[in-house]
Amino acid sequence: MFAGINTGATPSLAPHHMALIPPERLSEIQKEYFTELAHIATNPEVIEVKDRRFPG
Repeated sequence: MFAGINTGATPSLAPHHMALIPPERLSEIQKEYFTELAHIATNPEVIEVKDRRFPG
């Protein structure tokens, strides 16, 4: 049904590559990601849209 859905250029890591990230660093990456996500979710005006089609 969903065969080939991820055939684009999006990067993906195989499980054996993900194991190369130390657990401490992975935890740090996740914490930074969710902190930034929470900041954007509560302050959507901080998203700067740069599109030459629209005057800014």
